[in-house]
Amino acid sequence: KPTLSVVTPHPVVEGQSVTITCRSQGARPTVTSVTWKKGQEVISVTTDSKYTGGTVQIPSLTIGSALKTDAGEYTCQLDNDVGHGTGSVTLEVWSPARVEFPHTVNIQRDPAFDDTDFNMTCTVSGSGDPKVQWRKDNVSVDKDDIAVTSIHVTDGQYMYGQTEAETSTLMWRMTKSVKYFTCDNITHFDGHYTCAVSTQTAGKTTNDESKAFVVNVQYEAHWSSGPRMTAAAPNDTSKEIVCSVCANPQPTYLWTFRNNSLRDGIQVVGNTIILDRVTRNDFGAYQCMSHNSVNGEDRTTVFEISLVENGPPREPLGFTILSNHTSVALTLQWRPGFHGGHPPLTFTLQFRANTETLKTWSDMSSHTTEGVTLYQATVTSLKPRTEYVFSLYAENSRPPAQGPSRSDSVTQTGSTTASPQVFLASVKLEEDQMIVTWSYIEHSMRRKRSTSPSVSVVIYYQPDGGEDTRYPPEGRVAAEEREVIINGRFDVKAKYKVWLKVYEGGLAVSSKQTKPLDAAIQKSTTQA
Repeated sequence: KPTLSVVTPHPVVEGQSVTITCRSQGARPTVTSVTWKKGQEVISVTTDSKYTGGTVQIPSLTIGSALKTDAGEYTCQLDNDVGHGTGSVTLEVWSPARVEFPHTVNIQRDPAFDDTDFNMTCTVSGSGDPKVQWRKDNVSVDKDDIAVTSIHVTDGQYMYGQTEAETSTLMWRMTKSVKYFTCDNITHFDGHYTCAVSTQTAGKTTNDESKAFVVNVQYEAHWSSGPRMTAAAPNDTSKEIVCSVCANPQPTYLWTFRNNSLRDGIQVVGNTIILDRVTRNDFGAYQCMSHNSVNGEDRTTVFEISLVENGPPREPLGFTILSNHTSVALTLQWRPGFHGGHPPLTFTLQFRANTETLKTWSDMSSHTTEGVTLYQATVTSLKPRTEYVFSLYAENSRPPAQGPSRSDSVTQTGSTTASPQVFLASVKLEEDQMIVTWSYIEHSMRRKRSTSPSVSVVIYYQPDGGEDTRYPPEGRVAAEEREVIINGRFDVKAKYKVWLKVYEGGLAVSSKQTKPLDAAIQKSTTQA
């Protein structure tokens, strides 16, 4: 009877052709008939057009376009005059991965621009082990901005990145602006997103399908350049005033002056008005009314822009002393006022204690966060437990011939704290180590303030006639430790002088060097 081999085919994706190979191995006499079965059902290769082969001439069976229902066990039977031989294999038919979700997603942010979370789920159907990759504008999403979670329906496991699950969810975490609105923190999530799905068939990855959708963040108009809504112009010149708002959908605008219609001669071009020749009567408050519709709801927002004559700058805004007081330093912060039409601005910070002469501090820095520029200055080398008066004014680039260029001054009063109470207590010296202890008394004001700057120390020791050494070599030791053990080799014949240098908030406390103690091997000295 015939001896045969049936080769197990690789898994096939729906719609593809697959051949199940059946070979006779030297049958004598020759094969007279070939029969194929799926399960227990005989396949009629002559009447069913989906099959080819399965004959004495071509024993192998080919399925032209595989369906999910074609999966199962197939048996090949070869007959001759002596008997018959059979062989069976199992065919796997996989469905290609499919994704489903709407083409456009509208997200509405409320007028207060509160925190908003939004989820978009890519539902995957098909066989195999689907992998989902999310992209925004053809770039893989950034996990710092957008969280991708894979939800395993069976065990509830979550993972980021390329996911393996029946559903994959893209989640936007929209963060409320710190203080002032900017367009970027709203529209950052706008874009074209793609959920690309691939599966593995017989060890090979196939990109089955990807679908895109558009995220459209809708919001009413909001001022886009921080709190400043002031413009300046000299007399007898033309001036453009721009209503710098961002909104989605694009708004329409209506302009008024002092809540009345604009005078003749003022051109209106969308969010901009053009004054051909500014007169004193044009100075005042202009209203810009922005109108759009968010998810079918009409929204109207009114912004007021003041037009003033070119001149000196306005005084600095929000001048304050921050809470991180130390005994030797105070930090001040402010925002620039309007530049008066002559940018840029420079600032002068002056200070004095009651009994001291006026001093000027020039070291200051600035940084911009969400469209708002903040200036800071940390004034150091102050006296402990002393009240200081600080004065700040701005200057612009107005030419001297046109008038003054200095703003009014703003003032603040603040006091430094008491010095940290740190005293060197004892030094015990041995050949291979030095044990240094000190006392540290935290004053009551520090205990009341959880944000008080840290107090730390550096230990210095010096043998007679030698150079001093600091411990630790880098950094400092927290004052709360109250003891350190310095390992090393110490000269048995030398006498060492030991002292501490005290720091508060990273700054050396002025003149705060503890009274030195002398130490020698096998001796312990205590400060009186």
